[in-house]
Amino acid sequence: MIRHAILFSALLCATTFMTAQIQSYSLSADKPPQVEVKGSSTLHSWIAKAEDIHDLPTNLQLDIEKGGRIGEFSFHVSTNSLKSGRSNTMDNKIYKALKSSEHPNILFKQTEDVIVKGIEETGSFIIDVLGVLEIAGQSNPISVHVEGRLEEDILTFKGSKSLKMSDFGITPPTAMFGQIVTDDDIEVTFVFTYQLDK
Repeated sequence: MIRHAILFSALLCATTFMTAQIQSYSLSADKPPQVEVKGSSTLHSWIAKAEDIHDLPTNLQLDIEKGGRIGEFSFHVSTNSLKSGRSNTMDNKIYKALKSSEHPNILFKQTEDVIVKGIEETGSFIIDVLGVLEIAGQSNPISVHVEGRLEEDILTFKGSKSLKMSDFGITPPTAMFGQIVTDDDIEVTFVFTYQLDK
């Protein structure tokens, strides 16, 4: 009987030790998610910032220091929330190019679990994310190199991906009767911030 009690206590301690490393992180209310689309044209470079990013995980369960797993990460960006900061005319050209009336969201869905292999002394780690990106109703598989950082209780994911609009069936917008032409190449950047639950 005593032996069984000792064995049960040992198993309980071992289980507690194993699960104690798993920590919960919630999406930061102070640092909302950021997604930007960057490009250039024959006249100037431009940035369109998303004001509505939704359907991303609000909570992550991870053991960052010893490695962990992130599954089913996805997010939506409302196409009509992209703002260039220049003029409504330019914004409307972006919406038209992205076919926002038929496809109101830009979608990303992770297709394989991501393994966090461990954190460096600096608090940095690197993960590679495989997923599907849908823009203007056309989906393409992509791989994104993401830089992670754990600083005190703040967990940040930052990444970027170079794309071509034509790969998604998008005709680059033009202005001034074709005198200003947007380049085919764009870059999508993002920052997602989580905070340790206490």
